[in-house]
Amino acid sequence: VKEVLAHAALLPKNEKVMIMGDFNSLSEDDASMYTEELISNLKEQEQKFSHIRNLNNGKIDYTVTGAMKKAGYKDAIRLFHSDFQKSVTTKKYNPKFLKRIDYLWVNPKLSKSFKSAQYIYDDVTDNISDHYPILVTFDL
Repeated sequence: VKEVLAHAALLPKNEKVMIMGDFNSLSEDDASMYTEELISNLKEQEQKFSHIRNLNNGKIDYTVTGAMKKAGYKDAIRLFHSDFQKSVTTKKYNPKFLKRIDYLWVNPKLSKSFKSAQYIYDDVTDNISDHYPILVTFDL
């Protein structure tokens, strides 16, 4: 995320900037949803898969999403939803744990133009991927 933020910092200050994707990182805004059982599951996943790293010394590591916030970016989903919104795993995979690792971050200039942001939960999105898509509307 450091490289992405460094690149975005090179853009003119008056530009509207959006950074989005699967960050494979959890947000402290959702901490109330993340139980000890989930943390235990994450420990198991990290032992099996070298690319999964959501923990630091046995605790959830929020540094990636924290860096986005520190750089002044807003979480588009949280602009419109104060409650937890899952982005993985879809019903197709019969999830035991729900998490949010997919984000759409906007700088303050673009956040003023946003009208809505939501994950799409329906019969199609339940089955086409392990992640739910994000739909946003905004005025340019």
